[in-house]
Amino acid sequence: MIGYSHSDRKRAIKIPTSLTPDLAELMGIIVGDGHITLKRNKKYEIVIVGHITEDKEYHLFRVCDLFRSLFNLQYIPQIFREDMALRGIDVSSKAIVTFLVEKMGLIPGDKMQAENLVPKIIFNSSSEIKAAFIRGVADTDFTLRFRKRKTVKLPFHYDPFIDGHFGNKQFSYDLLEIIQSLGIVAYLAIRKKEKEGKIFTGYHVIASGKRNLQKWMETICFNNYKHTTKYDIWDTYGFCPPYTT
Repeated sequence: MIGYSHSDRKRAIKIPTSLTPDLAELMGIIVGDGHITLKRNKKYEIVIVGHITEDKEYHLFRVCDLFRSLFNLQYIPQIFREDMALRGIDVSSKAIVTFLVEKMGLIPGDKMQAENLVPKIIFNSSSEIKAAFIRGVADTDFTLRFRKRKTVKLPFHYDPFIDGHFGNKQFSYDLLEIIQSLGIVAYLAIRKKEKEGKIFTGYHVIASGKRNLQKWMETICFNNYKHTTKYDIWDTYGFCPPYTT
């Protein structure tokens, strides 16, 4: 049951009645770069973080707009940590948090060891819903870059490479399964790194090559400007220099 706080009622918070592409995309954003705190009768909070400059327009003109259109949330506090080059948005709402956790299946707390980060409702939905969820994750937790090829003597960074790096094994395999179901040729690369005497395992969900990028833009696309501007440069000129802003 969705519980409304006094603040929810005062702000006229509304709850969606069905799973739409916009809701699926927001769920992907929260799974990607968000954190849900759910402490019964104490704290109900969603924090989504990003780079202080690279994600500014994305937060203001996409993420905040999704909260407004889906939940009628008009004011969203901004978080800044200039010393860490981080920015974020902070949503406090009992109704929104309980809806996303209890009805949509999002996981509160630590995501590193959590199972089923991809909610079952996403797996059981249409390709459009799956694509929207992946778009939310990719806009926050994937990189799009362009590489040179050693076998091709061209001075340009022209070869597309989409890469999502995660520490949660099951989540990585679930993302891979969904992306492949959308007709994109993707694979998983497992890489180990030693730090301070401990071995850390990273899981990279990767789709590379021109055909894959074009298929990605047709089926999933991006809504984050830090990705779309790189794509626009590549699509116009046939290459995109590294370290662009």
